[in-house]
Amino acid sequence: MAKYLHTIIWLVIACAGLSAQVVADALPPAGFLVQLDQETDLHTWKLPELRSEQGGFIIRKIIDEELKILHLAHVFGESQPDYLERLERMPGVRYAQQNLPVYTRSLPPNDPFWDGQWNLYKIGALSMWSESNYGRTLEGTPIVVAVLEPAGFEIEHEDLRDQIWINEKEIPLDQLDNDENGYVDDYFGWNSLRQNDDHSDLVMHGTRVAGLLSATNDNGIGVASVGWNTKLLMLSGSRYESQVIENYLYALRQRQRFNETKGKEGSLVVATNASFGRSGELSPIWCAVYDELGHAGILSVSAADNNPVNIDLRSDMPTSCASEYLITVTGVDPFDNFLSSLAYGPQTVDIAAPASQLFTTDHGDQYIEVIGAANSYAAPHVSGAIGLMYSLPFPQLQSMALEEPAQTALLMKSFLFEGARRLSALSGKIKTGARLDLAGTSLLMKRHFEPTTTDLAIQRIYPNPFSTYVQVDCYLPEAGDYTLHVFDLQGRQVARQIYTNSIIGQRILRIDLHQLPPGLYQLRIEGASAVDVAKLVKMR
Repeated sequence: MAKYLHTIIWLVIACAGLSAQVVADALPPAGFLVQLDQETDLHTWKLPELRSEQGGFIIRKIIDEELKILHLAHVFGESQPDYLERLERMPGVRYAQQNLPVYTRSLPPNDPFWDGQWNLYKIGALSMWSESNYGRTLEGTPIVVAVLEPAGFEIEHEDLRDQIWINEKEIPLDQLDNDENGYVDDYFGWNSLRQNDDHSDLVMHGTRVAGLLSATNDNGIGVASVGWNTKLLMLSGSRYESQVIENYLYALRQRQRFNETKGKEGSLVVATNASFGRSGELSPIWCAVYDELGHAGILSVSAADNNPVNIDLRSDMPTSCASEYLITVTGVDPFDNFLSSLAYGPQTVDIAAPASQLFTTDHGDQYIEVIGAANSYAAPHVSGAIGLMYSLPFPQLQSMALEEPAQTALLMKSFLFEGARRLSALSGKIKTGARLDLAGTSLLMKRHFEPTTTDLAIQRIYPNPFSTYVQVDCYLPEAGDYTLHVFDLQGRQVARQIYTNSIIGQRILRIDLHQLPPGLYQLRIEGASAVDVAKLVKMR
């Protein structure tokens, strides 16, 4: 009889439509993640069938309807390694992966005291602070960095509470989705594990990361931070990849709403911070989310592994993701020495930042000096820096972030990388060979946004050398059509793109050149009354 009932239950699960397959959180949080093709109907897609003794799949949760991401659980039988292959072969499936846990990337700290913050002097924060609008754009819009965490945060800490992002259109604890964004009572952000805005679970690691990123500056207590009044969008409960993705998508929806309403709703989320990860196989759905975030204008910052491994040779999540909108970070000590206990990778790790002997906020309204080296503490220097960059008072910066969010995000990334300080200790270790330097970044931004010319001018091309595309930062002196021409060494035109400009001033033009063979080329930008040229190098 028990076996008979087992078979009937399995058949109901295997054959039910999607609306009947979503179940409550009564099962372990692991399982599988599936993303369907855009052409596949989310509500008619059928789960894979297994033999009765193998159990079956159920949909534990729809992570996101627009991107068609599902969290599947396996029930009644032992999960087999080949089940992932079966999911990958299912009609309508774009990606399938295991829902693996992630772990914080910090080491146990030593003595809990603080005495000074060498790291802020080292990265040139004072230089950019002196020019900034203290956590807001020139138009007064609050700048937001989303902080993802497997556990939680102490949002009532005396040096953090004024920086916590609040959803002002939501009424807390009324069990309603007041702003109709798909989340109930998301007043203080979101906890994808608990499905609410409670961040009180295991707050130590998240509180330390948040303090480095944007503890309240100039308030007479506690510590200073890189971000100077940048708002912190708290996203906790990121223990499995499904929860990581859900939290990223919360930040994405806030920025998309901001873009769609021209800043009237949503939030200007400019970066995310992930001071966690895991070793092992790549997760295609997780990696793909970084492009989605980037297209909306969000750069994502991630801590590399805390072990002395070359990530070029060993896959690591999310460091090994290929998105151009992902910035991966390793650490240096107070003397700009590379911390050999941490991960590196000339192709996969982008930039370095301070990672040891750092003073920050701690749980229980306390402060601590984190002695041990950890990339968890290097990453928030970079995400905080991105927030600070958007607060520099350049009139066109917010309009660019609204009108060209993806290109503006990549422009900010180029300022960050090209302004960084090259160090011999990092040469051959990481992609830029450099440590975060906001003095250099601030200088580049001034040159870009306050040009000395009013003529048509190519100011910078990034990346160059390039492999697939180039982004052209230029000054366009008039409205109208501009043509980008690319010529080979024989003078033959090999690419052409027309750009219609409506705003006089600094613009970002992008042209796809993946089809060109390696070699030297000339880029020519041509307006109605002026021309400028530059050299391009296509890598092998």
